[in-house]
Amino acid sequence: MNFGRHARRTILSATAVIAVMAGSPGAYAADAKPKIVFVSPVTNDFFIPVAAGLKAAAEQYGWDYQFLGPPTYDAAKEADLMLTSMRTKPDAIAVAFADAEAFKKPVQDALAAGIIVLGYNTDVPSTGRLGYVGQDNVTAGKSAAERVLSLLQGKGVSKGTIILVTQNFGNVAQDQRMKGFQNAIANTPFKVTVLAAGTTDAQYIGSLEAQFRAVPEVVAIFGVDVMSKDIATFVEKNKLSGKLVSGGWNQTDVHLDAIKSGLMDFTVGPNPFLQGYFPVVLAQLRKVYGYAPVSIDTGAEFVDKSNVDEIAAREAKWKEVAKTRWH
Repeated sequence: MNFGRHARRTILSATAVIAVMAGSPGAYAADAKPKIVFVSPVTNDFFIPVAAGLKAAAEQYGWDYQFLGPPTYDAAKEADLMLTSMRTKPDAIAVAFADAEAFKKPVQDALAAGIIVLGYNTDVPSTGRLGYVGQDNVTAGKSAAERVLSLLQGKGVSKGTIILVTQNFGNVAQDQRMKGFQNAIANTPFKVTVLAAGTTDAQYIGSLEAQFRAVPEVVAIFGVDVMSKDIATFVEKNKLSGKLVSGGWNQTDVHLDAIKSGLMDFTVGPNPFLQGYFPVVLAQLRKVYGYAPVSIDTGAEFVDKSNVDEIAAREAKWKEVAKTRWH
């Protein structure tokens, strides 16, 4: 399945809508600017390009904006931040739904108050959110598994254990990616063992060390979130480069440098800049023109040695955002 081609078609369609319908910042010249608030369960490196996309779209369409999230992963804190932001009466709120249940009432309360509520990065349709911008995480997980299988086949490996790593169970997006990955491996000779490795570097690497020693015939290690950057550290420390397949999720400097140095075979990007940009566009179309928000699949972008330099140059643009107070 050419997931990237599908994503490009979706994005091009959305861009066409923007060009025709979104209007210009001048629409608010006589009135106070509308405001959109983004909330997330953590403010780690993954969300820097999300914040960059938010900033670009907000400035383009004349919106005030705010990005809120705790310094360490905390879905309950994110829900509290959403409730806090609602009291400031923004025009729109975009939420990375880290928990399947915690946001249902806040979303309904926000909608009842006339606030446009959108999901980004992680989707829970049962909340009643008006639209979603992000990956189809199950499909992306399946595509990642297919890439791992292809690389194993290229190495002549026909059986063994794949360690599938997440930082913690219960995160909607990570659980969905693991589901897609496991479904794709289910009818193959390979066995998948799942590991919740922790939310700090020390926890993650220590858990991976213990799992690697405990599981026989490990042929691949794959991580489904930004902490997968630590797989590269583990591979380097144990001199495993080229001896197994390794991959991760997201496009931080660590991921990209690991691909360049051969410590990681590939990583999967969810196009986070688009996840920050398009919710503003959807809010603009709803508020100004009355168009109901739609869902936009930002796709799964695979990065390996063939395209890592190009992607690294693009992602370097967001380093300036990291130097500012972006949350």
